[in-house]
Amino acid sequence: LSAIENYCDAVADFVRTHMVSIYGISVTTPQAPSAKRITETIKSLRSEATVIWGGPHVTVTNAARKKEVKRGGVGRAHEAYGKLEDIADILVSGDGEIAIFQAILPNAPKLIDGDDPDSELFLSEEQLGELPPPARHLINMDGYHYYINGVRSASLIMQLGCSFGCRFCSGRLSPTFRRVRIRSINSVIDEIREIYEQYKFRGFMLYDDELNLSPNMIKDLYAIADLQMKLGESFVFRGFLKSNLFNEKQAQALKEANFKEVCIGFESGSPRILRNIKKQATVEQNTRCVEIAKKY
Repeated sequence: LSAIENYCDAVADFVRTHMVSIYGISVTTPQAPSAKRITETIKSLRSEATVIWGGPHVTVTNAARKKEVKRGGVGRAHEAYGKLEDIADILVSGDGEIAIFQAILPNAPKLIDGDDPDSELFLSEEQLGELPPPARHLINMDGYHYYINGVRSASLIMQLGCSFGCRFCSGRLSPTFRRVRIRSINSVIDEIREIYEQYKFRGFMLYDDELNLSPNMIKDLYAIADLQMKLGESFVFRGFLKSNLFNEKQAQALKEANFKEVCIGFESGSPRILRNIKKQATVEQNTRCVEIAKKY
């Protein structure tokens, strides 16, 4: 629905013309008001339908609520979680790929919690690599207008999670967002090839929290460079990095893979603030990072 301005009308048309009894909505925090309107639209036309909410907003809210429970108190997180319970019939926290099969069962519990590394719902790296690519054929790819260096671009993810615990990060309490899980490069190459061959995109935004958290980063980037050589094409890429981990070997590999932009959160020029927010990067490291990026 992202490319549709009157998205609630589109939802209403779908509900009226399809006998669907279960609806799943992945919700980020900025999209929560839109997701609420979509849910209300569904319920107004099919009150018996089950609406499942999952995604980052449910995950971080539930993680904060669990922290309050552990501390023996009730606060903002409980209030925020209560609002989610009032809107959706079922909530899925954390990984949804396996959890959804529990969520769609009759009499499913209100919360399916996949945000637990000890749970069978929490994806292993092997499972992550075996997942099929996103069902891009079900959405309007031409409705996305995102460009890197003037080249029309799509998005994908090579790895999940960030092991750093910056104090401003909403995901710092959630294993789903704190555990680094890396896809096999073969699955990534297959996805890039599919996006290029089926949808004619030559630009790619990599939404990994930080590409250089992966020990396989350099090897994987050269594999992406090899793919372009085999296809006789030149792609463009953009992605996120952690400044204190950045070095010249990584920069060279990024250049070989045709990265045109890298995004790095310096957050502050104040050493005191960097310490307070537990950024684990210094002003000097941030400065060196800019120098290396400019060089390559």
